Amino acid sequence: MLEDEIAPLQLGKDVTHPSIFAESLVITQTGHVFNGHMAKKDDAKCPVTRGEVDLSFYSERDQEWVALKLASPARRALVNAGLLKLADLKKISRADLAAQHGMGPNALKVLDAAMKSKNWNYKK
Repeated sequence: MLEDEIAPLQLGKDVTHPSIFAESLVITQTGHVFNGHMAKKDDAKCPVTRGEVDLSFYSERDQEWVALKLASPARRALVNAGLLKLADLKKISRADLAAQHGMGPNALKVLDAAMKSKNWNYKK
């Protein structure tokens, strides 16, 4: 099983796992797994990977989104937009929500379903 084979990866350790990947991998403190070409902190384009984001800031504010099982980038996008609970989505249009960096199609499907279950609509 893939999870069982990936589990032995250790933080910051360069490993080669030929049964899954044909190249060397590095797992970062944020849990991202990169090939050796992208593993350098200076080269990473993601501020989370570069360690520039205070993740505790989000974990204190995104509990409603965690309960909906949204991915971390979508949860951070919602918090950054000041949307901390489902009712807050009534204040924003769906187009504006979709335009938030980190908001992907899966997150939108989950949020659409949650809004529909409450019989709520996005801002027109």
